[in-house]
Amino acid sequence: NDKVRNYIRSIEGVINIDDYKSRLHVNKVYIDVEISVKKDLSLIKAHEIAEDVHKKVEKEFPTVIHCMVHVNPCLKD
Repeated sequence: NDKVRNYIRSIEGVINIDDYKSRLHVNKVYIDVEISVKKDLSLIKAHEIAEDVHKKVEKEFPTVIHCMVHVNPCLKD
């Protein structure tokens, strides 16, 4: 889990991981993650970052069958 979290944090546009849950089903992992992005990004750009996280995690970690990404605006200055 730490490897996946650190990988997500390294993806461009991700400021923080606000919540992370994973569950094992047989030999595959499902991940639900909430990430923070800059609060002034367009909805399109925020969605692109979320899609990037989704695709990269599933590609980098073959045991991850699905990575659901929720985007939050980063409220810290």
